[in-house]
Amino acid sequence: MRNFLTTSAAIEKTIAAIYRRFVETIPCDGELKAIWMRMAKDEDQHAMEINFAARLPHEGISKVKEMPQARLEQLFDFTKRILDQARTSTIPVKTAVDLTLKLEEEFLAVHIASSVAFETETMRKMFQSIGQSEEEHCRAIREYSHGLSQNAL
Repeated sequence: MRNFLTTSAAIEKTIAAIYRRFVETIPCDGELKAIWMRMAKDEDQHAMEINFAARLPHEGISKVKEMPQARLEQLFDFTKRILDQARTSTIPVKTAVDLTLKLEEEFLAVHIASSVAFETETMRKMFQSIGQSEEEHCRAIREYSHGLSQNAL
C-alpha cells in the first residue's frame, strides 16, 4: 500500500510539473493557462495529501483488493515521458489539451480500478475528494477542448 501511495503522489507531482511547463511554453489563451495553473495547484495538493497518508502506520490506513501496481507504474512512466517531451519541444496546444485529458482520465481510472477501501472515514473522504477534483479537471478540459474544436470549424 505504501508503494501505491508514494507512486501516486509522484504521479501527481509530475502531472503538476507538466501543467506548469505547458503554461510556460505553449502559446495559448488566458483561459487555458488558468485551467492548467488551477489543475497544477490541485495536483500539488493531492500529492501532499497522499504523502501524508503514506506516512501513517500501514496497518491502520487501508485494505487493498488487487492493487494494479503495474498499471500505476506504466502511468508514472507515461507522465515522465510527457514531462520530458514538454521540456525538450514545443507541443501544439491541441495536443497538450488532448494529453491533459488523457492524463486526468487515466489517473482517475487507476484510482477506481485499484479498489482502495479505506478503513477510516477521514481517508475515504480524502480520496473521494481527490477523485472529485480529477473529475472536475476532466470536465473543465473537455469543455475547453469542445470550444477549441468549435473554433476550428
